[in-house]
Amino acid sequence: MLFRVPIGTLRGMNSIRHIIAELDAYCGATGLSPATVCNRATNNARLYDRLKLRADKLDEDAEALRRFMADNPAKPDGVSQ
Repeated sequence: MLFRVPIGTLRGMNSIRHIIAELDAYCGATGLSPATVCNRATNNARLYDRLKLRADKLDEDAEALRRFMADNPAKPDGVSQ
């Protein structure tokens, strides 16, 4: 069975980037550091840095997947290598 998912619709990646942008805006408006906000909200001062690293890793993984799929297209009978 072939699943058709539009390229670039990695929901998790978008939500991580979205919360990072929201946090950046909040920190800019309040003068608090991202580590302070994360610590107060989740008791995890390193969460912000981890979210940024996770988002970067998701970008890398998504690019590797796209590259693989482009280099190994599905055959007409629906079977790949």
